[in-house]
Amino acid sequence: MPDRHDKPRIAVFDFCETIADFQTATAFVDYTRQHSRHASIRLRHVLFVFLVKSQLVRLFDAATGHRHSTGKLLKLRELRGLTQAETERMALQFYKERVKPHLIGPIVEEMQRLQGEGWSVGLSSGGYDVYLKHFVQDYGLDFCQCSELAFRNGRCTGKVVGKDCMRQEKVRRLNAAFGEGAGAVAYSDSSSDLPLLQWAERGVVVSHGWHQNWIEKYHFEEIIW
Repeated sequence: MPDRHDKPRIAVFDFCETIADFQTATAFVDYTRQHSRHASIRLRHVLFVFLVKSQLVRLFDAATGHRHSTGKLLKLRELRGLTQAETERMALQFYKERVKPHLIGPIVEEMQRLQGEGWSVGLSSGGYDVYLKHFVQDYGLDFCQCSELAFRNGRCTGKVVGKDCMRQEKVRRLNAAFGEGAGAVAYSDSSSDLPLLQWAERGVVVSHGWHQNWIEKYHFEEIIW
């Protein structure tokens, strides 16, 4: 029987507020709206703001037990009709101008340390594939499980392919790719990623500035930057 340590060592990183210091999915839609000439995107944004202010989004989330990223996916509808070429162009600009300057140095160093030790390192993120792929390419990651923008006839549908890569969906994809997380380590900033942190043999919470008390209950490790 092979020893368990012969199994590939998997290191999984959340992205938003774990590697980058902000929530990138919403910011990407805002960036695209601000840099696009399409009036339809701005009109949909007005509708989105109305729905948020009217509390309809919050009420729907509460009614469904917060199982869906309602606000995030509704905001993505703003990009409906944008050509795939323009979406890709905006994503590259967004990565260069917004994401790269906001990478968290100590976590990138931790990621690179694991790479140097021979771990298979990748992302599990609710961020969008169109810009995350540039980070994956720049840093030579081994895999990227994330929310994928859907296109039809060369235009963005304003939806994701399949399910949004959040919460239990992260675990479902990791199980499909790697099986149970024995020997794996997972990094995330938030208790919303509890399924991801518990999937791995070691869970590491990334905290900004101070200790998060909730991690003690689960005996996770912590990096405070």
